Amino acid sequence: MKIHLLAQRVGNQLQHPHTGFIHFNELIPLFENFCFALSLFRTHIRAYIEEGKELLKKLFCFNIDGGFPRYLHEYPKKGSSNHQLRLALPLYWILKKYEHVIESPLKQDLKKYLNLLLKKVDPSHLSPLYKVFYEALKHKEIKKNYTPRFSYEWGEFLLLYQLLNENPEWILKGALENFDPKLMAYVGKPFQEYQRKNGIEVGLYDFFMAEYYKEPLKKFDHLQLLSIQGALVFPFQKKREEIKTRAYICQESDLGKEKWNPKGFHLIRLLWGTKDKTYSFVCQTPLSFERQKEDYLFIYPQKCSYEKGEIELAFYVNYDPDLELRVKGVKQTVFYLNEPIEIQTKEKKIKLILSLKKGEGEFMGHISRGNRPAQLESGKEIFPYDWKIGLRTIRRTEEVVICLRILE
Repeated sequence: MKIHLLAQRVGNQLQHPHTGFIHFNELIPLFENFCFALSLFRTHIRAYIEEGKELLKKLFCFNIDGGFPRYLHEYPKKGSSNHQLRLALPLYWILKKYEHVIESPLKQDLKKYLNLLLKKVDPSHLSPLYKVFYEALKHKEIKKNYTPRFSYEWGEFLLLYQLLNENPEWILKGALENFDPKLMAYVGKPFQEYQRKNGIEVGLYDFFMAEYYKEPLKKFDHLQLLSIQGALVFPFQKKREEIKTRAYICQESDLGKEKWNPKGFHLIRLLWGTKDKTYSFVCQTPLSFERQKEDYLFIYPQKCSYEKGEIELAFYVNYDPDLELRVKGVKQTVFYLNEPIEIQTKEKKIKLILSLKKGEGEFMGHISRGNRPAQLESGKEIFPYDWKIGLRTIRRTEEVVICLRILE
């Protein structure tokens, strides 16, 4: 199934029979409703195109001084400047691709509201990412003064890449370099990556890559609002020569250097498996961190917290019937430093060895069920989707460095 048809199908499922709007969790999001209108136009079927026109007319009724609310119930309060720029995207594509089938006065309204969305935005109120959006929509260019840093931002840049007739070329090149087509997953720097249940959280970036590699959309069926945003993904006109993927296992920086959300920030993120089942071994503990050749070094804070019974260093790997986790070849729930921990699946076998690189102390490891910080599912009844490999401190000196070596 093509991505825009998936957007239209999911939109129909979420469409309220009385209002005609997409409803989600009792809210009516404006952006997804505009994207749904675009998906209706993209069917090229007269009845759906007419439905798309009627939807646009109803949405335009909620204009406030050239802008729109984020959700309908927030009217007459306008959404953020970032939100207004995103709204311009589906309007731009409807006008560019389907102006010839839209009659007046709707055609004039489309042009008017698209111009107002850009005119009324104050660039000083935009985030660095959406300042790039503003330049692309307003001046039809992207200056290379901002480079995407994680998968969400690559997805946003690919929106602009297609809007600018597949220019500049460095955007597609960078997006492909950070993607593994064998896993159909982002493998770039793990600044802000998330997990949904037992799989990697996907976004528009993944839609673009599925379109580029002509992959089936089975894993996107449950995404609802994101699937509707897929109406903004168009077929690629240009194909690049094969590009070697640059996989980043670790991120060599401290959490404190930038204001990253700690739930999405990873020190280590190692992926393997298949397109249908991707495993990940991660570390998200907010410690100072260095890499020295094959060694991953975790620098403990001088202020000890182990007296409270806390685990100072933790790793996570998917809980799965096809994944075996052993210590010295035996299934057990405790381990000590220098004892090999083996993670084995059909595709890969990994051996982990934790050792004391600097300082003195006594440590005990625990293997239990849990959820990594990047897990987006929440609630009291949440299922533990991971194995947690935690290292608890019994006693230690103030200066301690723990070394992890990963053997494949």
